[in-house]
Amino acid sequence: MKHKHSAERRQHIYDAAIRLFKEQGYDKTKISDICEAAGVPVGSIYHYYKNKASFLLDYAKTLGTKGHQILDDSALDEDPVKVLSEYYTYKASILDEAGHILCRNINDQFNSIWMSNHEYNEYSGVRCLTPFLEKRIEAGQFKIHYSAEDAAWLMQALFQGCVSYWLQMDGTIELKDITKERFLPIVIENLTRN
Repeated sequence: MKHKHSAERRQHIYDAAIRLFKEQGYDKTKISDICEAAGVPVGSIYHYYKNKASFLLDYAKTLGTKGHQILDDSALDEDPVKVLSEYYTYKASILDEAGHILCRNINDQFNSIWMSNHEYNEYSGVRCLTPFLEKRIEAGQFKIHYSAEDAAWLMQALFQGCVSYWLQMDGTIELKDITKERFLPIVIENLTRN
């Protein structure tokens, strides 16, 4: 019973932190703000989270896990273009939901936290995409003349470029629309052309 209560409290603190990050930005949110919003004493938060950056790592894991599921749960006979579209539309929708304040303030923090944290490597887009692409290349569904890992890195770099563009647009367009209209057609053409 105590474990369930602990997990619920951790989730409650996490939800408060992410809400505050979305409302006022990562940089402007203090640990004391999170504690106040969650209704917990300042000292007790450290039983659940090592520091403020730990919330971002959990956020990244949440996104990565769902992304893994979309790609891992797809059957080989399922249309790979449809699966990739669902994967990237999901990623874009999550960032749209997070909003410009959160994404702009933590874009650099995400990169430094994720890339320096071994734990995150299990959730990275490249780790998730590479096996999916390998299977589709072997099955002849994608026609590329370089490795699946190289393709995954290129796709992630191009998607990050879309995110940067979206952040510059300051709310005049959704990332989901940029992804559907600009990113996916380029990726799909390069994966399927003969």
